[in-house]
Amino acid sequence: MAPGKESDRITHSVITERAVKGAAGVTARTTMRHHQRRPTGGAAILQVAKRIPDVHPDFPSQPCSGSRSMTEQGLLGPGLRTFFRIAEKWQISHAQQCFLLGCQDQQALDSLLDGDFAEMPRDVLVRISYFLGIYKALHTIFPNEHQADSWMIRPNSAPLFAGRSAINFVAEEGVDGLAALRKYLDEQLG
Repeated sequence: MAPGKESDRITHSVITERAVKGAAGVTARTTMRHHQRRPTGGAAILQVAKRIPDVHPDFPSQPCSGSRSMTEQGLLGPGLRTFFRIAEKWQISHAQQCFLLGCQDQQALDSLLDGDFAEMPRDVLVRISYFLGIYKALHTIFPNEHQADSWMIRPNSAPLFAGRSAINFVAEEGVDGLAALRKYLDEQLG
């Protein structure tokens, strides 16, 4: 393991103390540190994916009205972090990320990267949900992680894609492309 990687995997330490009665009746305290590891790679993405509400492929992508609910606010950070991890695995350019999240420009995407959600489009959770569903479906269809992730960037001869890669398809079609790809993969799963 590379130096510094161990600390990246530990989410937090839990220190417990317990009283130990010695032979002379003296009570001593021992301290134990328990490390809880967080999953990495695809397992981490799937773990976050379980926390984001699933949407049906035919769900309309219209912005919500009013302010965001507490549930939406709580899901934005983990959802966006997961989206950006998937985008990196699938080699999605910043311009494509901006379009797929529904951002107006690169500055809005940079704000999201910095954790400023004020300028975020209302339907971003729907878009992220599509991505997570696509990711999950691919990792169900293809048990090999590399094969599942590379499927998105290889040219595809299926009629839906017309020779384009799935990434290029969704980058050109936007949220409608995400919905169509999600539906296509769900059909492949049966």
